[in-house]
Order: sequence, then structure tokens, then C-alpha cells
Amino acid sequence: MKPADLSWMTDAACARTDAEAFWPAKGVGTGAEARLARRTCARCYARLACLTWAITTKQPSGIYGGLSEKQRRAWTVTPSGELVERDHRGEVAA
Repeated sequence: MKPADLSWMTDAACARTDAEAFWPAKGVGTGAEARLARRTCARCYARLACLTWAITTKQPSGIYGGLSEKQRRAWTVTPSGELVERDHRGEVAA
């Protein structure tokens, strides 16, 4: 998927869900709203595209692809567009 291809946003499961669930109040990321957001993401066909977009564009807050901003820090997108998890030092395995 090309970074500019955002067509998935229109039909993503979150488009039919209360948007507030995806931006839970600071410090309550495990509350009912956050759980609703994560459940919505878990059943969404666009989950990986959403997560890749959020990491690539460095979204500062909110739940994207089922992950909070803090959780997204453990992931990166390679130049080829692959989503990979960083190791404990913050580096991408070769």
C-alpha cells in the first residue's frame, strides 16, 4: 500500500464507532473507551494500514490499529513499508 492511499479510512470499522473511544483521556488508556477502540480495531480489515499510517505520520495521540501512542513507539515502518517491532534497545533487527 502506498502511503498516499488512504481509501481504507472511509470503510474502516472506526468510521462507524464513537470517535471519542479512540482518544481516551490521558492516563485511562485501559478504560472502557480504550477497550472499545481496541475491540473495534481487532475486527477491522484496515488494522495494519491504520497502524502503519499512524507510525509513518507519527500520530501523537489516540489509538490506531489497536495500539496507543506509547505502544506504537515499539514499532517502525521500514523504507519498503514493512511494519516491524523494535528490540529492547529500540533497534530494528537486521
